[in-house]
Amino acid sequence: MSEVRGPERVYHQRSSLQIFAAVFLAGSLVCSIGVWIRESHSREPSYFQLLGTALFMLASTWFATQSFLSTVKLSREAIEVRTLFTRGKLALSTICGRRERVVEDPEGGRTKFLKIVPWSSNLPTLEFPEHFDFDTDFYLWYDELEDLDTTSPD
Repeated sequence: MSEVRGPERVYHQRSSLQIFAAVFLAGSLVCSIGVWIRESHSREPSYFQLLGTALFMLASTWFATQSFLSTVKLSREAIEVRTLFTRGKLALSTICGRRERVVEDPEGGRTKFLKIVPWSSNLPTLEFPEHFDFDTDFYLWYDELEDLDTTSPD
């Protein structure tokens, strides 16, 4: 079993992602206000456009909230992953190993996901993107976990 060195750590998403999310939210708010003002002065407002703008605003709000509230907490007893609507926690003694996967988008962007796999299928597998502000101590702990991609590919 891999041991955690030092005190409990809470990792947040990278500042660059949080800044992007805040700017994106502000931009979508300005655009939404412009559309709503234009449509409110129209003789025949486009309800489809108003609905689309509201959905876009909702999605950008979710993105910004998710980027600021998502955390990975590593302590001497457990690892916990929190997002806007989910929370998963594994005691370190129940961890079997780690896996990684890379998702590529059509434009060539890549997102690497880290996966913490428990011994028991009754426990949650924790998966999260690598765009948190992980430090050297996190990667020292993570790299000590058994690499299940090489030892037991599934």
